[in-house]
Amino acid sequence: MTRLRRIGSLMFMLICFVGAVIGCSGNTTAGTTAPGTTTTGTGTTESGQTTTTTEPTEPESLVGEYEIDITDLGMPLIFYLKIESDDTFKLGSDRTYSVDKGHGTIGQSGDTYMFIYSDSTVQEPKTSTFTVENNNLHFSTSLHYGSSNLPASKEDEENPEIIYYLVAKTLVNEAYFGEYVGAHSVTAMASTIDYEYSLILSSGNEYSFLSQYEVGDDTMEYTEAGYYQIQGTSLILKHLVEGDIVGSISTEGAITIGIKPADQADRADQELQLAITASCAGIYTGYKKEMDGTSTVYETAITLILDKFGGYIYTGVDTISGTINETGSFSISGSTLTFTPSDSETSFTGSLVNYQLTTELPLQVDAEARTSIKLYCETVQGAFTGEGEDEAENTYTATVNLYPDGTFDLVVLDSAENELLSDDGTFVIFGFMLNLTGGEIYSTVISAVGINANFEVAPEVEVGFILKKVIIEE
Repeated sequence: MTRLRRIGSLMFMLICFVGAVIGCSGNTTAGTTAPGTTTTGTGTTESGQTTTTTEPTEPESLVGEYEIDITDLGMPLIFYLKIESDDTFKLGSDRTYSVDKGHGTIGQSGDTYMFIYSDSTVQEPKTSTFTVENNNLHFSTSLHYGSSNLPASKEDEENPEIIYYLVAKTLVNEAYFGEYVGAHSVTAMASTIDYEYSLILSSGNEYSFLSQYEVGDDTMEYTEAGYYQIQGTSLILKHLVEGDIVGSISTEGAITIGIKPADQADRADQELQLAITASCAGIYTGYKKEMDGTSTVYETAITLILDKFGGYIYTGVDTISGTINETGSFSISGSTLTFTPSDSETSFTGSLVNYQLTTELPLQVDAEARTSIKLYCETVQGAFTGEGEDEAENTYTATVNLYPDGTFDLVVLDSAENELLSDDGTFVIFGFMLNLTGGEIYSTVISAVGINANFEVAPEVEVGFILKKVIIEE
């Protein structure tokens, strides 16, 4: 910042007090690399993946916009922060900041900064303190957002050794955000290894690198994670062991930089291209049945695969007419997708909102017309299961199945596998909310790890579950 208001005597005493609390808490957790933390060093995950993290650097200015994701803190929500050059700040649910979720001025004492809210008084101070690492704001006290008071940290519910921290991640390099992918092959000793890898540049000046390759029947992975800088056309990956890895980046979506495809491999320059449709790439499934009186016109199971480079593959299996195949390209603008079949110059559109893609597809072999159909992202399809405990430490298992036709079924068992709850019906999705409507209505939350749900296992006994997707090995 060009200038920062010095905090008055009362505010300074508050910061000194907060600083003492920070010193006692340590604000670090051994053995964890939670989102927003600044763990340094290298390590190996339980799956044998090699990981690398890097040290942060100090910021030149706080001016700009930030995103704050509090999903790991118990609420699936992302909101935004804007800091102006006159040392003022404002919080908003979106980047228009039309709904005031808090605003005020910024003070500083040494390396500690403080949000002083506009409705703060000497008698009732309303502040939030933070430090700055790699242009990101790490909160050391709770953050006031609207009527909520968000904690600065939270233990993981399954592993208390993992602590999540409240961090405002800079959006300074958002013009370059995205997934960049590449591939190359190496032949040695009469065998060829095909490497496929991706480099993701994201908010917070954070990058992650993943390389995958086959050795025999095994799929191997090598990963790196850390911070990056962009200076003009130079991309700098901050590597703890090797130092700065310097490459080039263009606004057209090309990166040339030294990468290691495997732990024991040498680092060499490779070219990676921006995966222009990576944000919506995935598998979408649906189902539709049409009746004419007692006769079935069609009964079609749909699979639509969207790739990272704007290509799609559609397969429809109709029990009456057979299999429908279609390939083509697509583009995305906001929530609107435009599809162009490879054998046609006529495009059609769809919308992708809340894990649901609505578009028009042929549902019969040789059908001249397209039919509107709702498809669901693989994130909200399949079997999800997890365990929970009541206050008496009794354990329960819940399983929810989500189907392509928008229906569900669920069952909750106790430790002796007695069925305590069974229901089925339909589901709808609103943002991160997944509502199951059967004999009862169950409101659940879609999270990064699966589905968070509460089910009543006995009168006035409600148990919380984190339901993780069951991965079926092919």
